[in-house]
Amino acid sequence: MLFTDKKTAPYLHFLPENNKMVNYISAADVLNICTAFEIAYGLDETEDKEKIVRDIQVPEFKKSVLSRRILFLFQKAINVTSENDMQKIIKSIANFVILRDNITHNGTISWGDCGQFYITCMKILYVNILLRAEMDKETAVRITDGKWGM
Repeated sequence: MLFTDKKTAPYLHFLPENNKMVNYISAADVLNICTAFEIAYGLDETEDKEKIVRDIQVPEFKKSVLSRRILFLFQKAINVTSENDMQKIIKSIANFVILRDNITHNGTISWGDCGQFYITCMKILYVNILLRAEMDKETAVRITDGKWGM
């Protein structure tokens, strides 16, 4: 049902088109993964998620709703245990959304560390998909760790 119903199906257009494209990330992939985050957030059934996202006060995110939504999904998928790790995640999310904004509004790409963070984004989306499929979090994380580590 999760994959066959248009209303609940995850957006997977950020995946490589074929095996040759596995090691490449295009500007379209960045836009597609951001769309996947928005759809995953929209499909999430967490009670009061809008309030939770609105209450995320991170200076690096300024007025970026997308950044706060990505962090919300990140926190659902991964247990962050240290403040130092959280600050690295916040910086990576902020830089990734800046990359997306530059692609969208300026047509420019400056990857920085965003290429590696793209892989992390794939993991976060997969874990959230597995959670929506009612898999327990520990199993979902273990499955994706085998694929992407982290």
